[in-house]
Amino acid sequence: MTLGVASFEAQDLAQFGLAIDKLLQRHAAIQQLRDLRDQADAGSFAPALWRAICEQQLLPDADATQPLPLSIWAECFASLGRHLAQTPLLDTLLAARLAALAGWAAIDEWHRAAPADNRCLALVGLEPQQEVRAEAVDGGWLLQGTARGVRNAADASHFVVCARTDGGDGLFWVSADAVSPGAPRRLLDSGASYDLTFQSLRLDTAHCCAESALCEAALAQTQHLASVLLAFQLQGVADAALQRGLEWLATRE
Repeated sequence: MTLGVASFEAQDLAQFGLAIDKLLQRHAAIQQLRDLRDQADAGSFAPALWRAICEQQLLPDADATQPLPLSIWAECFASLGRHLAQTPLLDTLLAARLAALAGWAAIDEWHRAAPADNRCLALVGLEPQQEVRAEAVDGGWLLQGTARGVRNAADASHFVVCARTDGGDGLFWVSADAVSPGAPRRLLDSGASYDLTFQSLRLDTAHCCAESALCEAALAQTQHLASVLLAFQLQGVADAALQRGLEWLATRE
């Protein structure tokens, strides 16, 4: 039995939370964070944990433009916070939503392949990157510039890039094969960020959305969702810290 969110009713929420906690207890031990911190060749997250999440069908639904069941995602992200679990779930969820709002057919293909390949997505800026610009050319666009601090860049199959155009905001779907991440920078949470340089990267119009009003609306919706999910995750962190504090006060060990 998997945890696929589409099949859950409200009364199953408590059971869902227990199942998520059990999955994270098994695959998100504190040693994984230490390994990410200490091993020079470690990526942004533990592959075994991400594989378990993919197997439990916690990736975004194919129609990512529809309102999400926030009660389920609240439970999920609060559990991630309680366990300090390092996963690309948030960026994958947000990037998939932007791709769906942009109307790209490529996201449907990605959804069909993602569960089998344990794929993730990386997000290059929820606000358009001042350093990355897109220039319209015959039959497509050219991306140029360097995006700094991109999480999960070495493990993603595709990037959703927010960039500036002459007409305003733009969204671009980029295959990981087209760019090479720089050296990883280890973060305080044991994750890693990378710099991505786009050197006159040419994209066809099927992988671009340069309608300023549409892009601005998509970014605003996704920024709101990001704030809500991060709040749930921080609530989980605070809950775990409070619980540990109470345990220490009771035992003084």
